[in-house]
Amino acid sequence: MKVIEPQTISGDRLVSTNAVADDILPYDPATTYQPGVDGAEGDRAVEGTEIYEAVAEVTGVLPSVGEQQEPKKWVLVSSLNQWAMFNGVIGDATESSEPLPVHEGAGIQAVIRPGRVVNALALFGIEGANAVRVEVLSGGEVVYDTTRSLRSTVGINSYYAWFFEPIEREADAVFTNLPSYNADIRITITATTDTAKCGLCVVGRMRQLGLTQWGVSTGIMSFSRRVRDDFGRIRLLKRDNAKLASFDVSVDGNRSNALARYLAKYDSTPLVWIGAEQYEPMLIYGFYEDYRLVYTHLAFHECTIDIVGLT
Repeated sequence: MKVIEPQTISGDRLVSTNAVADDILPYDPATTYQPGVDGAEGDRAVEGTEIYEAVAEVTGVLPSVGEQQEPKKWVLVSSLNQWAMFNGVIGDATESSEPLPVHEGAGIQAVIRPGRVVNALALFGIEGANAVRVEVLSGGEVVYDTTRSLRSTVGINSYYAWFFEPIEREADAVFTNLPSYNADIRITITATTDTAKCGLCVVGRMRQLGLTQWGVSTGIMSFSRRVRDDFGRIRLLKRDNAKLASFDVSVDGNRSNALARYLAKYDSTPLVWIGAEQYEPMLIYGFYEDYRLVYTHLAFHECTIDIVGLT
């Protein structure tokens, strides 16, 4: 079991990106913003890196303030396209079909500067892409360069499956062997034929908590709605879902105190949880809901950690 402690990417830590900026003006305190009528969108404005929409006629109220008022005057819609993959929300994606500034092809390419020593990177909610490339740049030179194909070969165990089964692509990827440098990182997500999307990029320091035991249970929490009318017909409203998992972790006896302190420190804090890198359901961005530490033996202890993913 490994975890990645996220490092915030904001301000000048996003060195460059080829994602096209949203065509929305910054908030102007002298402008009167109008709400939408009959399902139409209301006026929108940008504050910082966030896009807000007016839900009432409003003048001179900062969007971040109006969102907290009752009744609300503003609602948060999303982050700007360039920043969406760094805002901690998987469902709010950065997308691009622009040519890559470096390397061939089109898709998303961003250079980030974490500002501290990091050794791991995770990407979630990838769509419309066939490969992810991560490079670490130090002093203008590439000191790490790894490309990972997103084409899944799980279940391809015959010639028929190879030629005729639909191509499936992984949505999440982790890189846990970055050199421990305080350096720039270039992330390249190559689009298949259309637009590449990335819901979340997390970079940070990785920590080993223990050894994941077999018997892990995984699943999802669905936020879709299923409404049955008076005639028994069901209407489905598709929404996001969040990963769930329960991990059994074996910990050296002399490390259990450190594990308990670590989990207490990161209570209700989103982390990247890696149960096993080869199994996508065991890659989760979220928080632990509960943990139970059982002292089964002097040499080793057992810990059950229940994880709730974020959308």
